[in-house]
Amino acid sequence: MKRSTISAAILLASVFCEVHAQSEWVVRFNDGSEKAFDIENIKEMFPREGAPINPTEPDKIVFTVHDDTPQTRSIGAGMQGKLNNHFVVEGVKYADSKQTVVFDDYFVKYVDGSEPIVWDYVGLTNINDWSQPIKYWDNSSEKYNFIAYSTGDAMAVYNEAAGLSDGQVFVSPIDASKMNGVVDDKGKVTDGAFFMKGKTADLAKAYVADAKTVYKGNDYGKEIELSFHPLSTQLRLAFYETIPGYSVRDLKFYENDETVAGSEARLYTDNTEIFSDYGKYIVYYPTTGTINQGSNDYNKPHIAFVADTNGTAETNKVFGALNYSTKEYYEPNGQYYLGRSSSSASFAGKLSDNYFTSVNPNEAGATLNLKVDYKLVSTDGSGEIINIKGATAQVPAKYTSWQSGYSYTYLFKIYDLSWGGTSMNPEEMFPITLDAVVIEEVRSSTVNYEW
Repeated sequence: MKRSTISAAILLASVFCEVHAQSEWVVRFNDGSEKAFDIENIKEMFPREGAPINPTEPDKIVFTVHDDTPQTRSIGAGMQGKLNNHFVVEGVKYADSKQTVVFDDYFVKYVDGSEPIVWDYVGLTNINDWSQPIKYWDNSSEKYNFIAYSTGDAMAVYNEAAGLSDGQVFVSPIDASKMNGVVDDKGKVTDGAFFMKGKTADLAKAYVADAKTVYKGNDYGKEIELSFHPLSTQLRLAFYETIPGYSVRDLKFYENDETVAGSEARLYTDNTEIFSDYGKYIVYYPTTGTINQGSNDYNKPHIAFVADTNGTAETNKVFGALNYSTKEYYEPNGQYYLGRSSSSASFAGKLSDNYFTSVNPNEAGATLNLKVDYKLVSTDGSGEIINIKGATAQVPAKYTSWQSGYSYTYLFKIYDLSWGGTSMNPEEMFPITLDAVVIEEVRSSTVNYEW
């Protein structure tokens, strides 16, 4: 037997409904009298905006999850794995400029084996170990705002004083009153809707959703859709050369202006925050409200990263070994060479990761430096080798304003515009340019609320 509490102004009383059959409800009034109604009578007695999703339980909230990629079978297949079967949601309603919390850091869990796929929260406990009851639409409210996140495969910790172990991240309670961000007198974001703190590798497992605003009207009572994005940023490097008559091999990368570090690709900087391995992500939503509904940035999450000053100051980012190509013409056998066009560029890192590595979202940006030594090998079979020392390039700060949920590819080209022969100064620095920056939004994951 299922019980549901209904408050109805038209009856001037609180009533209880008992489900005796799928299509019959018994209403017990405050005076103790009872009367049976079918479901259509119930809907007429207690009108609400929007059609109930489940007519046998007209007020229960139902959750479903799906990717934005086409599915050939049941919607949502595999999505629960990305969020590790859970997310946390804050929901607030607004009436007469007053904000009331409806979902107070509610824990939502995937119901394993359900068909259709269901995410539910009823009977669970929120992050403060408070019991989570069913929630209902309030038609006297003007709008609702929802903020959500998932720590994915990382374990969420809500007591910062307890410290963190590997695989854990600290998450603060969500405060929707600060969703637009708190800025100090220097224009720096110091607080927001919530923050996560931990190691970059663990924070890279987390997801954060766009804020979702539902306005009173036809949207009440309908499915609520939340779009999740990876919290971290993905970054990769690729190199190619266009020097006529020569191939390029044996790139050696510098860790600063003076010191060669080795064959693994890397960038370095004077900024001690952008490559920090530990810190705090402040999540805020600066573009909200009806005035911004037409903006591409409407309700999008922004990240302010604050590095941990107690940790080691990281000024390098290592991306791994290059995936060199084979010989092209008459270069020596058994050697590997840099890609010879942008379409066959040599990427740094692991193919299994599509050559991407995780970095901290950092919208402030910083200038990044590249410096390399390499060898030019003649393609005419003569075996001639020319050693190039200290060729440099930079990535301007405007291209390192990394946003959460985006991937960035930096493509570098080694070339020479003036050389017309085979006689060169071994110490001559051939130019390297930042040939292209490819920025792509990582495919989002979507959570649908049905009310």
